[in-house]
Amino acid sequence: GILSLHRFGYHNFQNLVKLFDRIIPQIDYEFVKFTSWVAGQLIHHPDVQESRYVYHLLTRLFEWTNSTGRRSRQLAAVELLASLSLNAGNYVVTFFPSLQIFIWRLVSHPSLQILKGTANAIQSYTNALMRYGRAELDHIMKFFVSLCLKLLNFDDPIKEYASLLLLEALINSNPTYFINEIVHITKVIFENLEESSILVQGQTYVVLSCFSQVDSQYFLDFISEEVFEMTENLIKEFPEQISKSLCMMCKTVPQFIEERLDQYIGFAKLIFDD
Repeated sequence: GILSLHRFGYHNFQNLVKLFDRIIPQIDYEFVKFTSWVAGQLIHHPDVQESRYVYHLLTRLFEWTNSTGRRSRQLAAVELLASLSLNAGNYVVTFFPSLQIFIWRLVSHPSLQILKGTANAIQSYTNALMRYGRAELDHIMKFFVSLCLKLLNFDDPIKEYASLLLLEALINSNPTYFINEIVHITKVIFENLEESSILVQGQTYVVLSCFSQVDSQYFLDFISEEVFEMTENLIKEFPEQISKSLCMMCKTVPQFIEERLDQYIGFAKLIFDD
């Protein structure tokens, strides 16, 4: 109802957002995601009045990251950050100092849902940076990559998984940044792979596949065979993620796929037979 009034030109924006403020954050994930989408629509390409509300929402989501209670505040924070980055990215990119402060609380959270939401929010934020904050892009990417490497060094599967989720999001957003980082990052990933949990192994596969976007030749020379050997063991456990990675490699390294077409057809059969 609030969004409909806004779209039909209701003149008092302040009344609408006062009502909206009373219903966020929500408890159930579906409502959290829906209200975050509504927030993005309310401030889509904001004017002066709406831009003030963007800053208000950013302040609220930063507070949610440090709150507990019945409502899903941390989840609402990451969903709202993603929505604001998509719809008011020119304002959101200026809040990086605040993001630096609270990001650790999100990436070390035990909830896999919040970790996935955080990665999605960082991908949306990075996309906004590429449009509205190019001057700061390399500096901020360096911060995020350093954070990922720090998380990988913990002997904690949740933190390792969070690191790999973030790496996937960052590579997909800005693959060219990783041209000079690919050797070091893949070395760290391989060092942690052997003793990792099945959850971490599945996400490792996804990240290694993403590197085919960065440097296809390096991927073919040093990563592709390792990824290929992992496929059969992981595809039944993570059919959606592994399938998407295989589809990506069809685009980025088609020659590698063509040489192993029979095996890849076999992987497809494994999914359908399961």
